[in-house]
Amino acid sequence: DCIGILTVPAEGGFFQGNTQNHDNDFSASCDFATPNGSPDQLLRLVLDRPRRVLLDMRGRNFDTLLSVRQGAACPGAELLGSCSVGAGEDQSYLDLELPAGEYFLQVDGYAGSFGAWFLDVFLMDP
Repeated sequence: DCIGILTVPAEGGFFQGNTQNHDNDFSASCDFATPNGSPDQLLRLVLDRPRRVLLDMRGRNFDTLLSVRQGAACPGAELLGSCSVGAGEDQSYLDLELPAGEYFLQVDGYAGSFGAWFLDVFLMDP
């Protein structure tokens, strides 16, 4: 849910968590296998100017799903073309150019998967 979410600093960073003890709060357009979704967590990202945003979940031990949502109020609405499923060694990865604004990064599992996750967030000029 939207309580107690982490905020990504302006320089990006490395984040980790575990969806095992969380609820399925949000759906994602690229989760074709499980319409009701999997346990998920959110991170908040505020961009003060347009940025290229790289999100990388490689090296995780479950099938991941990563989605970017936008809006001033949590959880925002999913952006078109910002949902990525990863399975096996090819985990979720997104390379987006985003305008200034408030975003929410949805860390999720694909097809009911859940577990420990890691997310590298890289922010750079477009």
